[in-house]
Amino acid sequence: MPADPSENDHPAAEPAELLDPSPEQTAGGVGGWIAANRCDILWALALGLMFSVLYIRVAQDYRTMAGYTVYDNVLFDADHCDALKGWISKHKGTHPLLPLFAVPVSAVFGRVCGSYELGLAVMSGCIGGFAVILLFALCRMLVERLPAVAVAALFGVSMNQIVFSGIPDTYILVAISTMPSFMLLLYGLRSGKIPILPWICAGVLAFSITITTLAQMAICLAVLVTVTRKSFRQLIGYGVGICSAAIAVGTLLVMIQQFLFPDAQLFFRPDVYEHEMQYLTPLLVERPGAVADELIKSFFLFNFVGQDPLVIRHEPGLRVELVYYRASVEYGWLAMAAVVPWLLLYTWGAFKTAYDGTNRAFIVTAWLCVGSHLALHSFYSTDELFLYAPHYSFIVLLTAVSPASTAGKYAPGCWIAVVLLMGASNLQTHSRMIANFGGSMPSWLVAPDAEWRYLPGKSAPDPSWQYHGFDDSRWSTGRAGFGYGDDDDTTVLSDMQSNYTTVFTRTNFEILQKDQIADLFADVNYDDGFVLYLNGTRVLARNAAGSIDYSSRATRDHESGRARRYRLPIDRLVDGRNILAAVGLNRALDSSDMSLEVRLSCVRKPDSR
Repeated sequence: MPADPSENDHPAAEPAELLDPSPEQTAGGVGGWIAANRCDILWALALGLMFSVLYIRVAQDYRTMAGYTVYDNVLFDADHCDALKGWISKHKGTHPLLPLFAVPVSAVFGRVCGSYELGLAVMSGCIGGFAVILLFALCRMLVERLPAVAVAALFGVSMNQIVFSGIPDTYILVAISTMPSFMLLLYGLRSGKIPILPWICAGVLAFSITITTLAQMAICLAVLVTVTRKSFRQLIGYGVGICSAAIAVGTLLVMIQQFLFPDAQLFFRPDVYEHEMQYLTPLLVERPGAVADELIKSFFLFNFVGQDPLVIRHEPGLRVELVYYRASVEYGWLAMAAVVPWLLLYTWGAFKTAYDGTNRAFIVTAWLCVGSHLALHSFYSTDELFLYAPHYSFIVLLTAVSPASTAGKYAPGCWIAVVLLMGASNLQTHSRMIANFGGSMPSWLVAPDAEWRYLPGKSAPDPSWQYHGFDDSRWSTGRAGFGYGDDDDTTVLSDMQSNYTTVFTRTNFEILQKDQIADLFADVNYDDGFVLYLNGTRVLARNAAGSIDYSSRATRDHESGRARRYRLPIDRLVDGRNILAAVGLNRALDSSDMSLEVRLSCVRKPDSR
């Protein structure tokens, strides 16, 4: 990467004193601080607004992806279902700020936007934009304004930032939870002060979003105490005291969360712990070469310039994963035009920064944090590395940002050029992915909270029970799902065990223009079998015999859990009132559980939207 031969003659950058205002600013109060930093504030707001709009648009595109429903976890193999289902039963109690923050805020966004899913998209985009603002503020403490804008923009157009600000979840909160620790580190290195309360707050923020970020905060604090105090006793005192206080407050938040959301998981519960620890494997010992290759690709390549995701087709549905473990590096010409200058810029920037004594302790800290992530993921399931990209991507950037790597005649232009190339490449990848796998927004015909009529299979129903014209007014009324035994049923059949093995259900829905429907899908969550009827015609069955009566049983076991998607024949629909009927089948009278939950959705033709 070319550099100005005279750049070492340039004075060190004059970063904004965002955390340590001058006496003149202090004398003027908040007004004086705002006046002195007006350009920085305007740039921060502009960056935040621009990227928020971009991410909200990306999130809207992701909502059109095949398989994107509340009940299918198929988009990028990420936990977006956690958000769509409210974060309560999925995210762990050791991440208390996720449900304590995300649940009420997402509800507010849902009300304002008129749709919970749309509200999540807007909220995720705003969180992503705020992360860009924070990185700009952090970079502004390191370098001049234009380079800070360029670095923040590069972070904003990086592949992981686009993806995780568009997915309706809160992965990007991880980066936000770590940035204050680096800001406090810079403030402490320049002032020699260690403000206890802000450091405790930074620790609480880190611990309450994800435990791994607490290590980053501890590294920042340890370096600061080592440099400014140079006393092992003070290092232990500050480190243990502040970290203990942060963990104590975080534990209190866990208890509050458990009180407010008793169904939330706690990581230290044996069943949750056992589930999570399945991903911890000694891959470094088993396949050191493959692990090193994956870490390098994830940390320095794919997270910044993305290639087309892996696509795994299966029946039913489509699985799209941004996972590159054991995948070859395949870039198109535009992506290569971004990758080459990016790697050159990063290598050159990291080299110049390593020899820049302006912020030596800060750079050492950034590399220690990158190293800690490398060490952690060396023993973790590396095929999930992309999901943890927000943990470390901005820290990788910090290892190449300094006055020496951003000053001079050519360096700012190089950073801006890489931003433009990287953004163009990643947005092209995004557009190509949506073109290949996107579609019309699915709309519910029979929604998750639809009302059904149902009859326990204690005796034979009328032979016409699944047809038009049948009078179901004497049947009971309930909402899906139907069942017992595993605490996931809305309508509980408390008398089913040992008494009967079937439940008959039916509901109706309206179709105005049958010829405008392109696809019809049934999402079914079942234990152990079912038969589905559309306007009296048997259209789908699993673990069911050819002929069904009230004493029938499922032909094999099947555990409920994630709903499965099935395509149904459109020619069975009629304009006007339609009847969807289903019978749920249990494997045995004394079975410990049974479930049946059916939803119906359609995708309309483009000209009908």
